[in-house]
Amino acid sequence: MSKEILPKHFIRVGASNELKYADDALKYGEALMISQPFSLNARKSIQRFLEGHGTPFLIDPETYRYFLPHKYHFKGSNKDKKIRAWLDRMSNLFPEEIRETFGKRAARVENFDALQLLEFCQSNIEIQTAMEKEDGTPLLPNGIVAPYLRLTNEKMASNLLFQTQVISTTVKVNKSSLPVVGVFYFSKDILTNNYALRQIRQAMKEVECENIAVWVDNFDEKNATEEELYSLNDLYLELSKTKHVLSMYGGMAQIMMMFNGLGSITHGIHYQLHKNGLSNGGVPAYYFYLPNLFQRVRTIEASAIIKRQGFSTQQYLKKSCNCQVCEEILSIQAAERIFNLEGNESDIVKILTNHFAFNKSLEIANVFKLTKEQYADWVLEKIQNLHLTIDEREYADLVINWVSVVLDIDLIKQS
Repeated sequence: MSKEILPKHFIRVGASNELKYADDALKYGEALMISQPFSLNARKSIQRFLEGHGTPFLIDPETYRYFLPHKYHFKGSNKDKKIRAWLDRMSNLFPEEIRETFGKRAARVENFDALQLLEFCQSNIEIQTAMEKEDGTPLLPNGIVAPYLRLTNEKMASNLLFQTQVISTTVKVNKSSLPVVGVFYFSKDILTNNYALRQIRQAMKEVECENIAVWVDNFDEKNATEEELYSLNDLYLELSKTKHVLSMYGGMAQIMMMFNGLGSITHGIHYQLHKNGLSNGGVPAYYFYLPNLFQRVRTIEASAIIKRQGFSTQQYLKKSCNCQVCEEILSIQAAERIFNLEGNESDIVKILTNHFAFNKSLEIANVFKLTKEQYADWVLEKIQNLHLTIDEREYADLVINWVSVVLDIDLIKQS
């Protein structure tokens, strides 16, 4: 296991509607990962929340957005597009290459001289340490998350050099006692590009900080190939020898990678287990997290699966989920009540948030309570508690494959 530096379980919050449900998620999560543009836009409400709960947190700078083509600096249709106001506001706190180009073109790493690089890192630290308690004393995060950009095969050498310089400079100018978290955000195809991945792995090992956050762009575990899973698993295993490793977005497959060195996992307040940096959004409408299959499933399908089992209330709690909302609300006529969990009404989202966060917390906690073999047995037992149709077996086969790739345990013979 990796060394204990950061909390194991982060809940991501990037908007007011997500902060609204953070109370429910943090019954089970340990800490918050807060969007930096959001922290500037809603500082007072975030400060009140953090002080009132004593919640550990990190702030995600999201500076990669400034290095994207300018069309991603806007939202809305071409006929009615508007500048992303939160990012525009944050850009004014950064050096000229970002401040003067946002909404016009991508920021270019070659235009950052030594002074602009220094200003970039210093400004980022100032933003993350600017929150205060009601009495005016500092309200500090668990660490300083360094600025970052998105690494692709294009201009890899110069962008990777810039990224390592940003992390090193952040370490040097950080006058607080807070540890620095360096971020490596890269496109998914790099996982299968051995040359590019070797470059990134070497840079990760050499940067002068003990914490590395990894974000593989739009790494949807349900659609990941075995090669991609093996590659990411091996990256965490190697990196954890010298660093505490945090996944910026992750689901069950990466939770199992905590057996192999991943130290902390981050997921959205609702279902955000992966993200494409070029787009936004993700709400709980029309999906239910089915803990037997460790995945979110269309609500109508989840309802049909549970209905076919013929569970009594106690059987549902024993064989599917015994979280608080299931015990108090969903387990009584479970199929019907799950069927009615479609939409974004506040009471529905509250139920889904509690249910989802409980199950992610259980999956993480069991990594630290069970051996790999016991964890695999627990996963298999959860699956076997359901009678699945041939089509539904695809969900189970996917989880079994995760166990095979990540834990190196063959459940096919047992299932």
